[in-house]
Amino acid sequence: MPFGKGKNDMVSLGICWYNIRERLENGEVKVYVETPDERDGFHNMTCYLPSYRVEINGYSEKEVEYYMDVIKSTAHLIIEFAQEGGFMNASSF
Repeated sequence: MPFGKGKNDMVSLGICWYNIRERLENGEVKVYVETPDERDGFHNMTCYLPSYRVEINGYSEKEVEYYMDVIKSTAHLIIEFAQEGGFMNASSF
């Protein structure tokens, strides 16, 4: 259940992005998605913005589509937060 809690109150989705100072030489921002999986341990996906290039480990096509929708709908914020040094430093929060 994305953005919810699973067994043992474990958060079932984690999305993080990396500070722009740590981004790739080509200027992309790295976005990392990870969810626990009882059989495999964890599934993960890395998406590079703004190119939307992805590396997928363990997710189904439907799951990838869902997470890409989340990333695409928030990409402008992720890029801004990465450029400004994080959530607390961006968008006048």
